[in-house]
Amino acid sequence: MSASGRPMIGVLGGMGPLATVELLRRVVESTPAREDGDHIHMFVDNNPHVPSRIAALVEGGGTSPEAELRRMARRLRDGGCDLLVMPCNTAHFYVDAVREESGLEVLDIVSLTMSRLSRRRPAVSRVGILGSKAVERTGLFARACQSVGMEAVFPVDAQADALMDLIKSVKSNAPQEELRRRFGEILETYRPNCGRNPDILLVACSELSILYTSKGEREGVEDSLRVLVDEILRRGGVVNN
Repeated sequence: MSASGRPMIGVLGGMGPLATVELLRRVVESTPAREDGDHIHMFVDNNPHVPSRIAALVEGGGTSPEAELRRMARRLRDGGCDLLVMPCNTAHFYVDAVREESGLEVLDIVSLTMSRLSRRRPAVSRVGILGSKAVERTGLFARACQSVGMEAVFPVDAQADALMDLIKSVKSNAPQEELRRRFGEILETYRPNCGRNPDILLVACSELSILYTSKGEREGVEDSLRVLVDEILRRGGVVNN
């Protein structure tokens, strides 16, 4: 526990670094603080040298990030953390390894997001996933949707390629104004172009969450990073809901 008596939250970050900063920014800006001590104690391992999840899970032949994620989990546990989070959707393919290695609870962005979607009214049947190709390849959200009676709808080839290009561009620190415009176009055209008409769109990549926030929140769109931030605020003891 931190000095405040509230849990210290460890962040397995660096996947990518800007997405980690976005998580921290949202947590800080969403905290109803009057002074420094009102904020959540977070211990961040912003490690940009975690092997590429895309290379390992999509392209093939890449080094698995599991060993490095396990090392990070141990460092955060040994640093006194009570809970762990990963502001990277794709990295949740390895969430069981992180949980096993640390012996700590991990706030799972996938299961938390499914819980949020399950509570929406009217009920959601089909979820349009906007994420990396690794999210589709691993079945992370497809299995999670199926477990709560929903269907995951993924982008067609051109849309998938466009999303991957945006993700890589954010990671390379490309100017965001044009990227935000392009992502806005995808949000507008995803439903008619994906082949099945989803009830809701889910931003399921933290780099895309950066662009989504910059565009302003929209009706009919859920953001997995926002779901994780909300749970951090709740578990950190700064909000009650």
